[in-house]
Amino acid sequence: SAVGPPHLQRYLRFSAEEGAAPGEEGAAAAAEDGEARGGTARAAGERLSEVSSLLGSPPFLWLLRCIAGGTPRAWRAEVRRFRPGLDYTLAHAGQLLGRRRLAAQPVLDATFVAVPPARAGKAARAARLWDSGDVGGFECAVPKDRSKAAAEVYRADDASEGVTSVHAVSNSLVLSLRAPQTMRFVKYVSAAAPGSRWDVAAEYRLEQTSAAQSPQPKKPKARGGAGSAAPAGSGGKRRRREGGAS
Repeated sequence: SAVGPPHLQRYLRFSAEEGAAPGEEGAAAAAEDGEARGGTARAAGERLSEVSSLLGSPPFLWLLRCIAGGTPRAWRAEVRRFRPGLDYTLAHAGQLLGRRRLAAQPVLDATFVAVPPARAGKAARAARLWDSGDVGGFECAVPKDRSKAAAEVYRADDASEGVTSVHAVSNSLVLSLRAPQTMRFVKYVSAAAPGSRWDVAAEYRLEQTSAAQSPQPKKPKARGGAGSAAPAGSGGKRRRREGGAS
């Protein structure tokens, strides 16, 4: 299903009940692949839903505790698709309004990314395009500017001051420990992109624990419904490439 409103975000969210919306990679691609493209999109959404389930499994939560030094107490995740020439999210202060009471608690983001090429045999070229950032599709974290109004949309990219950026790398898992008052966005995917950006975006509320506490974490309650942890939005430009996640 499509997610909006378009002045803040636009992308497709996979729902197991509805199936993935087929979307289009472009007029030429749609004409060539016909109805098969919708089936491929649904299959991709189903596979990524399996990844989403793994991100909430007890073994993975235990791994997160070992890496981040805190116990996940609540989490939510969604399977997203950003199509070339269509989709994006914007950084805006409205992302923070629902977290005021929890602003002092750390948030761990885990994002599993898949950017397969739209055409077979074009993987190397597609990887270069995504890594260059010229076709968008990378994710950024930006700290809130206290001088801006609550509804302000932040016009930032990976070259902006204080922005942490992570370019899209297929089959990668990115962990970032988000500082309070930090927003995230996915840069608009250009029509020149070699395919869609698919990802599973998960967010965990962490409770700091001491070494004296029991090492076995409790499975948190899901609220909706990927290396070492690095602070996001703490300043400076950063690009991370981590592959090999499955």
